[in-house]
Amino acid sequence: MKQNDREKELPPCVGSIDTAQYQAMFRAADEKTSTHPNALHYTVWKAMALHPFLAKFQSILISLPFVYGFSNRFWEEMTDYMLEKKPGDRRIHRMRIIGLVCPEFNTALKHFARQFMHNYEASEPSDFQHGARPHRQAQDLAMIKLCTYETSRAGYLPIATTQYDASACFDRLYPEISNLNLLRLTVAKPLLRARAMIISRMRRSVCTGLGVSKRTYEQTPRGPRLTGKIQGKADVPIAYANTTDGILRGAHWNLAPRLKLPSPSMERSIEQSSLAYFDDTDGHVSAPPLAAREVEPLVCKLERSAQIWNELENWTGGSVAFHKTNWQFLAWELVKGRLQLIYETDEELVMKVEKGEWR
Repeated sequence: MKQNDREKELPPCVGSIDTAQYQAMFRAADEKTSTHPNALHYTVWKAMALHPFLAKFQSILISLPFVYGFSNRFWEEMTDYMLEKKPGDRRIHRMRIIGLVCPEFNTALKHFARQFMHNYEASEPSDFQHGARPHRQAQDLAMIKLCTYETSRAGYLPIATTQYDASACFDRLYPEISNLNLLRLTVAKPLLRARAMIISRMRRSVCTGLGVSKRTYEQTPRGPRLTGKIQGKADVPIAYANTTDGILRGAHWNLAPRLKLPSPSMERSIEQSSLAYFDDTDGHVSAPPLAAREVEPLVCKLERSAQIWNELENWTGGSVAFHKTNWQFLAWELVKGRLQLIYETDEELVMKVEKGEWR
């Protein structure tokens, strides 16, 4: 959590929005974007942004909560919608919950998220997290994985990989944790306080096939904690990427076993512990070459790496989706003086969890 020298030199991200910025962010807004049913539609906001006097007046009103760190009561309303991840599959655990908030609130967060991203990239982040970053896509990680396995195959260097997926990653991101990580990027405290207060006071209605519910659910003093950043808010992707980057770079890289594949000239090497695109993470390990049996040391290292990753996810409010977790390896064994590929193994990857073990 401590700022390094590069982060201390970053320009501050404050909550004020001037007239030009207000007009630009609504000019870029997509008029087809869905919004909270009780709020003014994007069409109205785009029309008001065209008028100089209204734009100046509205920019001040939108900025006030973020400048002074309080909650706008009108922004404390949202509606939950359930969308199909796969067309036709409407089982409750296979649906995706999206929260629709007021358009001016979400557009302001999108404006601030660009500032967060600028400071995040300027802080020299690690190459382990590719989500929500410019010029980085999931295909890049697939190519890195392909090149890693090809290097392993060509040099007979044993490696193993665990594929993780987080359960409801955005809904488990605590505002307190994300705010601490954003403070490292010199984001103003009133801005972060306003975001957290609005989320904690949200009155949430639910949309079903019968329409939008008139009753709402919300955080109560003695009720269960409603955590999460609301999937659908514009600032959630960069907040999640910034939080997990600290875990990948600061904790997992230093604590877990790594993968290291030297080049033929031994002058360079591929070295990594985990690569992630948002919550989709691959843990990598390698074992010394030319051992009699390569799978056992690989599994031991991979098991330790997976255990550390699971604990790091839990400590930050996340949870590994074990039913989506799998592992693979590329290794050889010495048979009659020749290295032959191992196609199957009896080894099991065991992860200790709160209620026992997962295999």
